[in-house]
Amino acid sequence: MSERQKQCDFMKALMLYEDTEERRRLEAKISKAERDEKCVWRVLFLVLVLELISFAGLGYSAVFMPEFFQNTKPLLVKLFCTLGLSAAICLLVFGGYWLWHREVLNGLHEECRRVIRAALDDRYKANSPSHATLAIHERNVEVYEMETAVPQNKTSVLSLPEIS
Repeated sequence: MSERQKQCDFMKALMLYEDTEERRRLEAKISKAERDEKCVWRVLFLVLVLELISFAGLGYSAVFMPEFFQNTKPLLVKLFCTLGLSAAICLLVFGGYWLWHREVLNGLHEECRRVIRAALDDRYKANSPSHATLAIHERNVEVYEMETAVPQNKTSVLSLPEIS
């Protein structure tokens, strides 16, 4: 499990402490965005496999087809070139689409952090007293005071002679 996934799971667990409509709406948006990102990631993997197949096909065509380096291009070479070019274009498009989905998910996580901070602030304000009090009860407790010793020798900057 990646560090990003651990952080997302932790935020989701923190969000469960709040039972509000905003939390449910945000949770639904995050789960949909994560599903969409996984789907785009799978498509990227599939297109990458198609790209590798087209490169392998072109390599094998160059080795096993004697007329590969002549002027005429066989149908199989044209097919692998078309597959490679279309897969490269799809890789660029789906890569941008994945980056866009990642940015949307990052925005939702930031909104999640904002909701968690607001909930914690509300809980802190509700539980904190209006004025700070300090209650000290005497008990048979020994307290030791420690003092940090000042170093006896001072550090100084070394001056080295110049070598000519």
